[in-house]
Amino acid sequence: MKNRIHILGGLVLCWGMASLAWATSADDNFNAGKKYYDQYLYDQAIVSFQEAVSIEPNYWEAYQMMSYSYYKQGKRDSALEAANKSLKIHGDNDELRKFMADHLKQAEMPLAPGEHTVSGVSEASAAEVKKQNFIQVNLGGSLPMSPAGFTSRQNPGYNLGLGVGIGITKNFQVVLDANMDNFPLNSASSFFTGSSITGGASRYWTFLGNGRLRLIPENNPVIPYAIGGLGLGLLTQDDMTITTSGTAMTNPGSSDSYLTGRIGLGLEFVLSDYASLLVEPDGIIVFSGDNKGGEDVLYGSFRIGGKFNL
Repeated sequence: MKNRIHILGGLVLCWGMASLAWATSADDNFNAGKKYYDQYLYDQAIVSFQEAVSIEPNYWEAYQMMSYSYYKQGKRDSALEAANKSLKIHGDNDELRKFMADHLKQAEMPLAPGEHTVSGVSEASAAEVKKQNFIQVNLGGSLPMSPAGFTSRQNPGYNLGLGVGIGITKNFQVVLDANMDNFPLNSASSFFTGSSITGGASRYWTFLGNGRLRLIPENNPVIPYAIGGLGLGLLTQDDMTITTSGTAMTNPGSSDSYLTGRIGLGLEFVLSDYASLLVEPDGIIVFSGDNKGGEDVLYGSFRIGGKFNL
């Protein structure tokens, strides 16, 4: 009799320990899924949430996060299915209901051409394109690079800019931007030996249409991209006063416009669904050369900016 009691007690103890490990495993998978989600690794996140609900079928939080992950991939039918499962277990969830109303209502609309259904729910293809429009602001430094007269007479300067991006495809945007690069005069240049110089700063205003191409998919925390543009450049030069042996002479400022091009690379650091940090090193060429001895101007800029999705 005592042996039976011992055996029964051992079985109960083993069952209790197994149940505890079982529950902990579901939590571990859920926490792993949240980490993957925060890193924009939605495939891995979904697998972890599925593991959690396979262990604990009433894990409504895992179904909720699974819904968010499917939505990030553009799979609205799967997102809606997971959201409904979560609400069936835990109906008092205003956050999830608002998410469904704001983002999943299209899944309940009549089918459009090219759409299909899964489990009777409308969904655009999993490859659905998310066309992203945005506003961009940036500032940074600018460095004269060519020709020699430009690099020796002007000091490194600063950049300010503003742009609007228009999504064409998931990975390609057209960016219309305006930038100003200011280069103070280098009064210590050998060109001005023996003279005192004031004024003479140069500014390049560029108004460009740019193509911006992501080099890897958008569901990554850091996205490299290539950018190139063409448009109008406006060169303005301030009045410059040269004082030599007590005699001052003022050269009036000027303003000229030229065809201008841009090429560069960038990194987008995704901060949220709505904001990113941009780092863009690039080169700007002002086609000011002519057959009378003029030379094209080349300068580089290193821009740091904020991108705000619309």
